[in-house]
Amino acid sequence: RQNLYLDMGQPQKADWGKPIVTDTKPMPIDAADREIHFERYKLLVNSALETSSRRHSANTYFLTVNTGLFAALGGASAAGLDLLQIGWTFFVSVCGLILCYYWHRLINSYAGLNRGKFEIIHKMEQQLPVQVFKDEWVALGEGKDKNKYRPVTELEIAIPWAFSCLYIVLFIWSLLQAFFGQ
Repeated sequence: RQNLYLDMGQPQKADWGKPIVTDTKPMPIDAADREIHFERYKLLVNSALETSSRRHSANTYFLTVNTGLFAALGGASAAGLDLLQIGWTFFVSVCGLILCYYWHRLINSYAGLNRGKFEIIHKMEQQLPVQVFKDEWVALGEGKDKNKYRPVTELEIAIPWAFSCLYIVLFIWSLLQAFFGQ
């Protein structure tokens, strides 16, 4: 039985505490550091892709839960259960609003995380022969021209807001039914 070790290498003392990128003009890197720089770049690009994948999974989860809540209410209503009497409409609307609040926060969190990653990627690309992500961003108008590019976050945020509106209507309806009867 052999042990397998992964040598990630240790930075030299001169490298400790030195940022990967800075706000100043990038300094040229020598051939020995070029490979390390490119490996760091690939690691960060992969990390950004993984963040996007986790974001997609989170959106799928929240969409499934919210759709399931409305499907359960619809199924219970179709089965003839008096949802007001058992307080389900009130309970579901409050739970749904809480879910939508955290869904909205999570979308913004993932967007901020990827925005930071891509700022660093763009700076790292200044020391590479090709700047594919920076060039793509420029070609898309850097997010300023809505005809060329509309940030996905804007579209994603609309979904929890739409569910929130439905939950608010359900909440108001349940209160009106509870106080003023049918």
